[in-house]
Amino acid sequence: VLTRFDNYRKQDAELKAIFDHLRNNRQPAAQEGNIEMLKKFLATPDLEPELAQMAWRALGDTYAFQRRYKDVYECYKKAYEAAPDSRLAPRLRTAVEHYEKNILPAVERGEF
Repeated sequence: VLTRFDNYRKQDAELKAIFDHLRNNRQPAAQEGNIEMLKKFLATPDLEPELAQMAWRALGDTYAFQRRYKDVYECYKKAYEAAPDSRLAPRLRTAVEHYEKNILPAVERGEF
């Protein structure tokens, strides 16, 4: 039986490998594969909240490269909700609020 620490270490190593892959595959043609890789990781059973938060944020960042702003917003929102007490949470909350007040209305007006 894996302890929570062992589970965290295993998932953290997997996420770091994904982040290494993402850093080396930023070209537009690789984005769909990157999205699928992150979605697969997010489907991990018993995913640690802080790691889920980082993965949701990375998925949102990947959507941002594609200018899929509604998807970015949803991912950032899920990232915040995954670990609302983390060190990253205040920045995510600010990003979500910015999307709600500025980006999504601009998208609806056709400005993006």
